[in-house]
Amino acid sequence: MQTSSFFPRLQATRSVLCSLRPSRVGGLSIKTKPLIWSVLFMFMFMGGAFKAQASHYRAGSITWTTVTSDPTNRTIQFRIAVSYRASGFSSVPIVTGAVVSDGWRFNYGDGTTTSSAVSYTVTSVNGPGDYFFAETTLTKTYATTGDFTAFFTSGDRISTLQNNADGSYYVSTIAKPGSGNRSPVATLPPVVNLPAAQATASLQINAFDADSDPLTFSLPTSTELGSIASSFSQPTGFAVSSSGLITFNTVGRTDGQLYSAIVKVSDGKTYILLDFIIQIGGSGNPPAFVYGGVTPNNGAVISVLPNTAVTFTVRATDPNATDQVSLQAYGVPSGATFTPVLPASGTPTASTVFTWTPTSVGSTLISFTADDPSGNQVATTVTIDATLTPISTPTPSPCTILPTVTLVFNNGTVVAGVNTATITVPATPGQQFQVLGGSSFEFLTVLDRINGYEIRQKDQNNSGIFTVKQLGPFSITVTDANGCSRTVQGILATQ
Repeated sequence: MQTSSFFPRLQATRSVLCSLRPSRVGGLSIKTKPLIWSVLFMFMFMGGAFKAQASHYRAGSITWTTVTSDPTNRTIQFRIAVSYRASGFSSVPIVTGAVVSDGWRFNYGDGTTTSSAVSYTVTSVNGPGDYFFAETTLTKTYATTGDFTAFFTSGDRISTLQNNADGSYYVSTIAKPGSGNRSPVATLPPVVNLPAAQATASLQINAFDADSDPLTFSLPTSTELGSIASSFSQPTGFAVSSSGLITFNTVGRTDGQLYSAIVKVSDGKTYILLDFIIQIGGSGNPPAFVYGGVTPNNGAVISVLPNTAVTFTVRATDPNATDQVSLQAYGVPSGATFTPVLPASGTPTASTVFTWTPTSVGSTLISFTADDPSGNQVATTVTIDATLTPISTPTPSPCTILPTVTLVFNNGTVVAGVNTATITVPATPGQQFQVLGGSSFEFLTVLDRINGYEIRQKDQNNSGIFTVKQLGPFSITVTDANGCSRTVQGILATQ
């Protein structure tokens, strides 16, 4: 939905309405209230979308596909995703289905823009974080073939960022009408939580290319950053590998700090940008998604014919029995439903059932998050690829390649592929080691044996760093980003 053409003429009125938002109407004179509510009613009745005040932007991305019904391949459908501070739109309730705008027009890269400010539909709301995720689609038939840098830009970012506070934002892609190509698709949560005090706190980005082009990840160039190239800065210590592994040095950073970052995903022909926020936080053991036939494996691709219903369960649980888990999803396609609706919470397990029927060819990547009250967060993604290629009912692919487990001790000992090996460590208390080879880790030790029973202690985290608290038998389970795991065993002894 586009905002109506009268929107620019209401800018002065909108400013008055925002300064006299309903939460403050009680302090106005009785004569003032009817005027305000009359203007509000007129604005909503005429199809207007409410515009935010400054300093609310959190995240954004653009993906696109060639419309197959156009034999010239010059018609491109753009899918735009944005995230803003919910309380910045105080003139309208921010709920799923609300239509809002930040006032910018989309630039197609051929010298034309949308005729009015772009509006988008809210698809998910994070109440505790005070932000929402919204999307819209725009269709453009280009007059000629070629490469066109399509983008949107405006201001401002939120003022509480450690970098780029109150800065402008610019999100771009290269549309290629006539090529028949489709851009990569990827969805990140608007706010990604990473724990403090880690030299390489990490997160794997999952992306999909419907043309089966190999994907590479990198930081964007100054050209791709457009009008913000001279003012935008990535966080110090932030990097992304060519395979999409984000790493961020969080040593010396404190819980609650926010950093803005941008990552590029390229198929060698075009690119998309993922503009998002990193929040420092989380302590203790995080939740974990329940795979193994329940939740689709992380990065799973479900291929179906258009008009075929897709249904699956998403479930996460927390190792702490008293912790509540909250499920949320980003990049949810129009018409999809969740039972129960999101956000869904449970102690210590939360679950929901996703159902959606794609009506046309296209790829949709949905990012699911599970959070606990301590700020710990884990994410998993599912891609639904609606294709005309005849296919069979998808089944989860087996784990043919298991993680390689490596243990690095702080005395310099490195052990790979442990299995019933005896590892000697210094007798000094507090010895630590790090497990490598996956994205989540479990360390189990035997504390005691009484009357034929074992008393065990199990520690779990996403860093792989553990402290030796008990000598004797142990087992370590490493799970990778695809949900595949390997368990190794050994014995810890002192030198």
